[in-house]
Amino acid sequence: MALYILIPLILIIVSIATIFFILVRKKSALKNLELDPNADFWKNMTPEIANAIKDLPLEEYKTQAIKEYEKILRRLKIFSLKVENKTSHLLTKVPKTVNGEVTNSIEKQEEIQEQKNEQEIKEEKKEEKQNQNFKNQEQKIIMEIAKNPKDPLLYKKLGSLYLENEMKQDAREAFETALELDPTDEETIDLMTGIKK
Repeated sequence: MALYILIPLILIIVSIATIFFILVRKKSALKNLELDPNADFWKNMTPEIANAIKDLPLEEYKTQAIKEYEKILRRLKIFSLKVENKTSHLLTKVPKTVNGEVTNSIEKQEEIQEQKNEQEIKEEKKEEKQNQNFKNQEQKIIMEIAKNPKDPLLYKKLGSLYLENEMKQDAREAFETALELDPTDEETIDLMTGIKK
């Protein structure tokens, strides 16, 4: 039992004596050793390791790590978009109840979308037709003005056409020209003051 205590005690004493012996022999070398007081403890104790770490191309590693993180984030984004697409697709397949009736949401959505598309096409055709009608009327009045440039009624007619299509600046110019030709026309004066308001 005494050996279990005696052996570690002997090892400790021998270790301390060896350390003391080495320090006494290296005392002169330790005095000549120049340590940087501004450097940290580990840099002074292990200059080889500190220099090896200093020589590592950390900026290059950092750049490569950022690139890898970007790739991972892009892949995660693509994955999340795929998951979102799948879930939204599955949700559209789930039947919904409308006024107590179970309806297939895909068919209902397609039907609503078709109705919206048809309505938009009708509105576009109507606008196109109105625009074409406006252009035809404008062209006709301009041709008449070209034949008879001193007729104030034609300018008033052109200004009224512009005013109907909410082109106030063009209407104002046409009414001003009509008033230059006939400054006493009360209707043109009223239309002109209506634009200014």
